[in-house]
Amino acid sequence: MAGQVLQANLNRARRAQDLFLQSLAERGYALGIAAEPFGPPADSPSWAVGGGGLVAIVRGDAAGSPPLRVLEVGGEFVAAQWGGITVVGVYVSPSLSLAEYEGFLDRLGGCIVRHPRGLLLVAGDFNAKSALWGSRRPDAKGAVLADWAAGLGLHLLNVGSDSTCV
Repeated sequence: MAGQVLQANLNRARRAQDLFLQSLAERGYALGIAAEPFGPPADSPSWAVGGGGLVAIVRGDAAGSPPLRVLEVGGEFVAAQWGGITVVGVYVSPSLSLAEYEGFLDRLGGCIVRHPRGLLLVAGDFNAKSALWGSRRPDAKGAVLADWAAGLGLHLLNVGSDSTCV
C-alpha cells in the first residue's frame, strides 16, 4: 500500500481533472485528494465524494492500493477508510466567516474523533493562511486552523513554502 498522495484544487476545470487523473495513473500515485473536482463519476468505487461534490478522495491504480470505504460525508469533507489509513479530504469555501469556519472545524473534528482507527491523513484546501505553511499574509482562519490541528494532536506535514509529499 506504500505510495505517494497527490492533492490538488482542480477549480472545477475538466482539463485540470484530466491531468490530475493522468498524473495519478502515470506516476503511480496510490491516492489523490481533489478539491473542487470538475465532475466526480457517479457510484465509482474508486471515488469517495463529499462536500456536495466539492471534494473527492480518488483511489489510484498503484499496485496493492486497497479499496476505499466511505465512512462519513460532511458539508465540507469526506472521510474514507483506505487500508489501515483513515483519509479525510477537505474543501472549505473562502467566503466563510470566522465563526462559520470555526463551526466547520468543529464538524471536521467530530468526524476525526468518531473514526479513530490507525493512521490518519487530513488533506485538502482549507482556504486559510499561516506562516506555518508559507503564507506571506497570515489570516485569522490560519491561526484558528493551526490551533485546532494542535488541539487534536495533528502534525502539519507542510512546513514553509516547500511542497508536501505524503
